[in-house]
Amino acid sequence: MTVYFKPDEVPANSFSPGLRLINANAFSYVENNGSGYRVDWDDSIEPFPSADKINAASVISTWNRVRKERNELLAATDFYALSDVTMSADMATYREALRDLPASTANSEDVVWPTKP
Repeated sequence: MTVYFKPDEVPANSFSPGLRLINANAFSYVENNGSGYRVDWDDSIEPFPSADKINAASVISTWNRVRKERNELLAATDFYALSDVTMSADMATYREALRDLPASTANSEDVVWPTKP
């Protein structure tokens, strides 16, 4: 294990999620020791990634969380789509807005969730 510190170009909230997506087996934990974030990284599993690679992986991780939440919200309203239930226009619009969410939002950090009717 080699100790690495968070590159300055990587936001603090992106460091751990980015590393986890790149290779969760290459490290055991990330800690903030007061002077910065550090990680024990196993270079024999994978070389420590660049700041650009960590940032890109963090974006993917954030989009994955958005999709997971969106899918949970859709699942909670799936019963409205059954053939023996009449779905209101507001509920249909809400569900459509959820389905369109990833494509209709440029930044995964700026998601505006539709309001459930």
